[in-house]
Amino acid sequence: MTQTFIFVNSKRYAERLNKMMVDADLKSVIVDGNSDPKERDAIMAKFRTGEISVIITTNMLARGIDVPQV
Repeated sequence: MTQTFIFVNSKRYAERLNKMMVDADLKSVIVDGNSDPKERDAIMAKFRTGEISVIITTNMLARGIDVPQV
């Protein structure tokens, strides 16, 4: 696996899944509707460069994703 978006239906499930990913030594992060826009931009920049390999999100990122390698 190189880079992946995982869409979930609740913030609570995102947190559980993120814990599993971190426990498996995967570089993952949660982005949801409460994330600060500047923080979201920084996360997406790290995702584009490969520093982050998994983004777990609710449907708030479903539009406007521009990452060619995904």
